[in-house]
Amino acid sequence: MSSRRLGPSHYATDQDVVFAGPAFMGGLSRQEANVMVESDDDGCYVIRFNETHSVFILTINVEGQASSHRIFETSDGRVTLDHETFATDLPTLLLLTGRKGFYDVNRRIDTPIYPRMPVEEATEAFYLNCDWYRPDLDRVTANAILSRERPGTMLVRANKQGGLTLSSTSEDGSVSALRIERTFEGYYVALSGPFPSLMTLIEDVIAQRSIDLQQGGYVAIARPVNPRRLPRRGSMPLAPTPAPAPARRPHRPRSRAVDARPTPHDYQQYAPAMLDDTVPSLRDRYHRQRATRPAPPPADYYSARPQPQRRPPAPFRDSYPEQDYAREERQRD
Repeated sequence: MSSRRLGPSHYATDQDVVFAGPAFMGGLSRQEANVMVESDDDGCYVIRFNETHSVFILTINVEGQASSHRIFETSDGRVTLDHETFATDLPTLLLLTGRKGFYDVNRRIDTPIYPRMPVEEATEAFYLNCDWYRPDLDRVTANAILSRERPGTMLVRANKQGGLTLSSTSEDGSVSALRIERTFEGYYVALSGPFPSLMTLIEDVIAQRSIDLQQGGYVAIARPVNPRRLPRRGSMPLAPTPAPAPARRPHRPRSRAVDARPTPHDYQQYAPAMLDDTVPSLRDRYHRQRATRPAPPPADYYSARPQPQRRPPAPFRDSYPEQDYAREERQRD
């Protein structure tokens, strides 16, 4: 499960975040986790970290109520919820328990619990419905779009590393790019953070209307980009296409035994020019190539190659015994 390809919103280089999976939200309190899962469907869950006991906690919606369950870690590095199903990381554990369920170790709930899917804010599909989230745009296309917008217009695109970058328009018409980092504490962009999810980061940035930079100053953020100015998802990007390369001369196949010597067709084509005294270069080049022509292959060159083994032909029979007997009968008559 940990090797499953995730979206740019889940990209992280911290090994602890990769171990926790896409459902993990750093810096999430118990009250915030309860409100988040209770506002979602039955079986939706979120993973948070308890700083007091240094353990991961699974908060899941069970019949409309938030229920918290401790995730135990064994001495060999495996994790479990009920000491019956074990896995090497949290995404694999939730995948296995989602199929057969798990029981509460404290017996507060007698029926098995089935983790269905993460909360909406922890899924890639949720952000694909947001107009400002465009991981399909590259840097050139995003800059071309934002250069025609008002100052403070922003969007989130994917970068070459696999993560996310927040691009916005400045007062002078240039486009600023700030990388969004996902750490164990949460999401960061410059000095803003941490935030439990990408949505809370964008909401706070737009509410503050600016992002403070580490080297001083700030980047103004006023509004998301107008979706009407964006290309349709999955369509060709708006980046200018590079000029086509000059057409190459068609390649004329040559003999494998001779590489650079002129063919009879070339000699017939350039024979008038070669015999003309006004063009000595072509004539000299032709005779020079004729003098440096490689020696022809020996007579037994082709016969020396291994020939495929063929079965000998069956002996030809002029007649069959039945035909001989009929011929003798006719001769007697």
